[in-house]
Amino acid sequence: MQQVLRFLDSEGSMTARQLNDRLYDLTSPQSRRVFGASMSRTIRRLERRGLIFFENGTIVITQVGRFRIHPEQFEAML
Repeated sequence: MQQVLRFLDSEGSMTARQLNDRLYDLTSPQSRRVFGASMSRTIRRLERRGLIFFENGTIVITQVGRFRIHPEQFEAML
């Protein structure tokens, strides 16, 4: 989950498909389908926790809200 948040912070908002394509490692032994399923679960978990949301089909890190990441924690994570 931290890797997804780091990537979204550096790249800005993107679709789930773009995020999946960018993070998938071609040298990884797991298949793209397995990776895609794992990424889908990760995105749903982040959304349930209120850390990301969907805006016009793109994923965006939450800036305000009940479960907002504390700025110091966010900086430490990056």
